[in-house]
Amino acid sequence: MGQSLSEPKTEKKTEKFENVQFSVGSSSMQGWRLEMEDAHSVELGFAQDPESAYFAVFDGHGGAKFAQLCGSRLSHYLETDSAFRSGDYSTALSNSFLSIDKDLQEGEDSYPCAVYN
Repeated sequence: MGQSLSEPKTEKKTEKFENVQFSVGSSSMQGWRLEMEDAHSVELGFAQDPESAYFAVFDGHGGAKFAQLCGSRLSHYLETDSAFRSGDYSTALSNSFLSIDKDLQEGEDSYPCAVYN
């Protein structure tokens, strides 16, 4: 985390997400870091629970891999977890992070990574 740019990158990426229940926005800026390390994810409804919403920000803390993986995959693991389908959201979230940890242990080529940042 010691390296930084001589001046910050101040270009902002702003997105808007809407459905019949929600209207939300997100904005990100790289700042002083050599590359964008953070990621975020927005899900407006799940197949199992269309009235739910999922909003998450993942701070890269000096490395982008885990943040990017969470941004691209956590909501999928969450939605497909049996605890989520039974309404035990805390357990489903824990299970989802453990699944992502396993993905990282198996190597970076073992998962699709469509990053939202």
